[in-house]
Amino acid sequence: MSSIEYIIKRDGSKESFASEKIINAIEKATESLGKDGQGIAEKVSSYVLCEIEKTFANKIPHVEKIQDIIEEVLMQMHYGDIAKAYIIYRHEREKERQQNFFTTYRENLLKSIKKRDGQIVVFDEKKIFNAIKSAADATTPIDTQLNTKLTNQVIWHLNELFPPWEIPEVEDIQDVVEKVLMKNDLEKIARAYILYRNNRACKRK
Repeated sequence: MSSIEYIIKRDGSKESFASEKIINAIEKATESLGKDGQGIAEKVSSYVLCEIEKTFANKIPHVEKIQDIIEEVLMQMHYGDIAKAYIIYRHEREKERQQNFFTTYRENLLKSIKKRDGQIVVFDEKKIFNAIKSAADATTPIDTQLNTKLTNQVIWHLNELFPPWEIPEVEDIQDVVEKVLMKNDLEKIARAYILYRNNRACKRK
């Protein structure tokens, strides 16, 4: 029996930990490649559970962290093809959640952020749009449609990471911007954005 009793969902709420969900997810990824899903899933899941218990002793893991561990264990056990299938599965689920968020829950956006001096200010998504535009203009200019898509992805990730009662800091938002740029294979723009952050940090010192 696992020592992990609960997990933290994407909306910040707690849910009872169900190890069978890990088995099912690995099984689906494995069977998508025409392999014996049940046998491999049971073998891999036992290692995943050990890693979760070791990593989160006396802590409650976030669902995203559990999924990261599944990917890592699959790679460590030389199931690279299954790891890739699992990554694709995660990506497709993420796209579905993004679509649902922007068609059904668009009103549930972040309301506030915490500045570096601790001051709480109103969240302004235009600043994200403008920051991405500045980084892109310095390297590879992008059109408004793509910039809007990237900005929406940043907002979605922030809503995934921070439940309504938590207020993200400026650094948290900037980290997500970098992540979104890299996930969209916009490495030049990501590097320009990182350089911009570093320059701003130096000026504040």
